[in-house]
Amino acid sequence: MRKDEVEMSEFLDSLKAPQSRRIIEYLVEKNLKLDALSKKTKLSVASIELHVKPLLHSGLVTLNSKKEYRINKSKFERCLAWFTSIANV
Repeated sequence: MRKDEVEMSEFLDSLKAPQSRRIIEYLVEKNLKLDALSKKTKLSVASIELHVKPLLHSGLVTLNSKKEYRINKSKFERCLAWFTSIANV
């Protein structure tokens, strides 16, 4: 598989759980630490840790030096470009 194919596969796989998508929805608003993310999403800390792992692995989310999770917009933009190219065919 090509690198971009692997990236897309990891992107989609990391978003398959609704909890992962909920995490993304809150991180779009602002960077959040684990406890704050747990409160916002109403998910336990253990659940956040479980569902953020694939998001970190795929690069959709990163952890900054302040221990805040944040969205990696460039990763989303590359995937959006692919979906847009398919939608415009």
